[in-house]
Amino acid sequence: MYSTFGMGLLGHILAIATGKSYVEVIEDELLIPLGMNDTVIPLKEEQKDRYSVGYASAESLEELPYYEYGILAGGGAHRSTVPDLALFLQAQWESPTNNSNPVNENARRELHRIRWTSEDGQTMIALGWFAAPLEGIGTLLVHRGRTPGHGAVVGLIPEKRAGVIVLANRGGRETNVMMTEFAEALLLRMISDME
Repeated sequence: MYSTFGMGLLGHILAIATGKSYVEVIEDELLIPLGMNDTVIPLKEEQKDRYSVGYASAESLEELPYYEYGILAGGGAHRSTVPDLALFLQAQWESPTNNSNPVNENARRELHRIRWTSEDGQTMIALGWFAAPLEGIGTLLVHRGRTPGHGAVVGLIPEKRAGVIVLANRGGRETNVMMTEFAEALLLRMISDME
C-alpha cells in the first residue's frame, strides 16, 4: 500500500542516516546526477517569479499560499518543471552510459516491481508507482500528487519508452483524478499512434 506519510518518514530517516538534510540527500543522489537542476526544495530566489499561483480547486479562484512540508518533505515537497520531470522519466527506461544515472537497471527493476495488490486485484502498487499491467503493451506506472493549490501526474510505460507529465495550478482531489485520467488516456493514445 502507498503512504505519503511513509514517504515523508523515509525521507527523514535518510537524512538522519546520512547526517545530511533531506534536500542534500536528494540533490546528491538523484537530482544532480540526472541533471534535474530546476527541481528543488525550497524554491530558489530566481524561481519564485516562475512559480505558478495555486488555486483551491477548478471551481475556485481562491489563491493559496506556498505549501511547506517541513520534516516530512519526502512526502511531496519537490517543486519541478516539465523538462526536469522528462529527465526523470527518461531515467526510468534508459540505461546510463557514464554511470551518472542513479536509476540503473537494478534500481529500475526494484522500483517497477509490483509489491502490493488489493484483495479485489484492482489496485497494484510498485515502489512509489501505481501499476496496471496492460496485455500486449507493458506496465502502466503512474504517480500523482497534490498539495493545496497544485497537482502533478507522471505516467509511463517503460517497455514502450514513453511517458507523460501533467501539471496544474489547481488543487483538490477531483482535479487530480481528472488529471490522472487525462494523462493515462494521452499516454495510451501516444502508444497507439506509435504502433
